[in-house]
Amino acid sequence: MQQKYRFVGTELAVGDRVLKKLGEVILLTPEQRKEIGINRPLVHDSLFSKIGFTDQELSLYGYSGQRHNAPEPFLTKLKAAWQLIGEEPTPLRQEGK
Repeated sequence: MQQKYRFVGTELAVGDRVLKKLGEVILLTPEQRKEIGINRPLVHDSLFSKIGFTDQELSLYGYSGQRHNAPEPFLTKLKAAWQLIGEEPTPLRQEGK
C-alpha cells in the first residue's frame, strides 16, 4: 500500500520524476521508500502536516531559490523539517545554493 510523503529538499530524482518544490507529494510503497534511502529529504505526510507550513509559505518559498529573504517563522519550520531527516540547514542551503 502506498503512503504519502512530502519533499523537503532542494532536488531529488525518484525514478523518472524530479522533486524540486517543498511540500511536493509523492506516493511510495514501503519497499520504494526503503530503496530511496531513509536519510533522503522525504517526510511522511502526517509529520509534514504537524510542522504547519501554510499554503502561502509553500507558494512563496517552495523552491530553494525563493528562500533567500524568507521570514524567520518559515525558516524555523524548514529547519524542523530538515531535522526530521537528520540534517541541519546551513545559510547556503537556506538560500538554495
